[in-house]
Amino acid sequence: MPELAEPIVIVSDVHLSARSNWASKLDRIRGLWQKAGTVVFNGDTLNLGLANRKEMCRQAIECIGQICQADGVRAVVLAGNADSILDGPRHLLLKGGRLLVLHGDVLFDSISPWRRSAKKLRAARDESLRKMPPRMRASIEGQQASVTEAIRIVHDRSGKRIRSRRRTFLENLVSLSWPRQILSILRAWRDAPGLAVNFMETYSPQANCLVMGHIHRSGIWHIGDRSVISTEGFEGPRKPGVAYVEGDSVTLRIARQTGASYQPGKVIGRVAL
Repeated sequence: MPELAEPIVIVSDVHLSARSNWASKLDRIRGLWQKAGTVVFNGDTLNLGLANRKEMCRQAIECIGQICQADGVRAVVLAGNADSILDGPRHLLLKGGRLLVLHGDVLFDSISPWRRSAKKLRAARDESLRKMPPRMRASIEGQQASVTEAIRIVHDRSGKRIRSRRRTFLENLVSLSWPRQILSILRAWRDAPGLAVNFMETYSPQANCLVMGHIHRSGIWHIGDRSVISTEGFEGPRKPGVAYVEGDSVTLRIARQTGASYQPGKVIGRVAL
């Protein structure tokens, strides 16, 4: 992929659903990438129910492209666990490899440890990695491929129809209301920075900063000589976090809501590359 025009805006977990008005939802957040050169949708741009409808999935991606093109911005869509069916990249290496951008599901053995299917996902991922040639297994591409394959295996084996309707925040809260699931979320928040640094050291040693989504928690962590930036999605009561890449730094900002629209808000922190 050619070098991306700056500033680069990184958003994650937009979660367009099969029955939502995609253009309306994107209109709410397009203020975040005004005057940017590129906007990276860092995984879970589509919900599972939408991502498994190939024609509707194509239309949603086309809608994203048209809106970004109208704003004079290039759109790059990376796949996450909820839209693993998407063709194309699952990660980006920017700034000569110093900056790694990925959704974050690949950091966890079970992909989404807070899900009821976590054990099945972990077993399926282990199965995928065992079948992989050693050189592939030792690469970032192989690790990403094992996530995609594990999700496919679990969905194929479950034989369950995936819901196409977007859950409300209350429904999501109820579905995660069991103590074990809440503890799993808290553990993921605790473990993610360390897992991200270990991932960089193992699969992308030239990177000194990783930008992720997935865990729905904004923050910046510094471990040794490496940094981890986590953005936050647009579902739930917390304020989203958005990363901005320009020059030799990455800035994490709160997305400030004004009426029905989001604009760049206060700076949470900045990481020098």
